[in-house]
Amino acid sequence: MKRKPIVLGIIFLLVLIALGLAFFYFSQPSNKPLSDDFKKKAIERMLGRQAVLTDITIRGESVFDGQNISFSYPSKAVIYEYREESSSKDESELDDFSFDIKNPRMVFNLKVYEANGMTLLSDFPAVKLRESRSEYKKEEFMLDGQKGIVFSNNSSQIEKSGFLIYQDKIITISITGSSESEISNLFSSIITSSKLK
Repeated sequence: MKRKPIVLGIIFLLVLIALGLAFFYFSQPSNKPLSDDFKKKAIERMLGRQAVLTDITIRGESVFDGQNISFSYPSKAVIYEYREESSSKDESELDDFSFDIKNPRMVFNLKVYEANGMTLLSDFPAVKLRESRSEYKKEEFMLDGQKGIVFSNNSSQIEKSGFLIYQDKIITISITGSSESEISNLFSSIITSSKLK
């Protein structure tokens, strides 16, 4: 009689060990790699939407070819083409081009105006404003062999704005955004690729 519970205990223990070994064996991950289709379906189930597994970042440069200036700018830029009917275009405005870049966040504006006999940049209202404020740092720059001035503001809204007079036209280039180094890189890139007409 005493042997029966011991035998049942040993059988129960062997069954328990066999179940543990089976669970351990079947719970191990497979050594074969997962297919791309399986990975995509798993990601879509987690996200609850269609998965995009390829890099769709736009690369390269596009060219702005205006009446008075041309330059290269990043192809990933989103160009502003919409103008409200209520906003009247300034009669002295010749070129007007704007775009933004989402990451890092930057907004670019180019405007070319008739100088109407103005020969000094210090007479231009936007330059006067920046010269009167202490947060702006003033430097000179060259654009296609022409000397201009650039103002940098590194406060909460980082800005770099360049101005130059060329053939009775005032050219303004302004970039605002959140990254000082990216704004400087974009400004330099545009300035070095610019050709005046």
